[in-house]
Amino acid sequence: MTQADKDFAVNYYYDNLLKEKGISYTDWLNTLECFLFYEYCEWVFVGHKYDATDGEYYKKYLPMAKHQASKILKIEKG
Repeated sequence: MTQADKDFAVNYYYDNLLKEKGISYTDWLNTLECFLFYEYCEWVFVGHKYDATDGEYYKKYLPMAKHQASKILKIEKG
């Protein structure tokens, strides 16, 4: 999926489902960032649980989880 496709999906979902519920776009983006962090961490957890820290998914998702955590911390600090 290209970045343009991702941006379209994020905006389309907001415009057609969340906006009418009174949810701000900022709240939607912050929630999405937290959801992505959770998803990345799930693979990290599985890697640790099954002693597979040398596995493909673990190696892919650990840096992504760290990056996502950094993004969330920046959001919280303003």
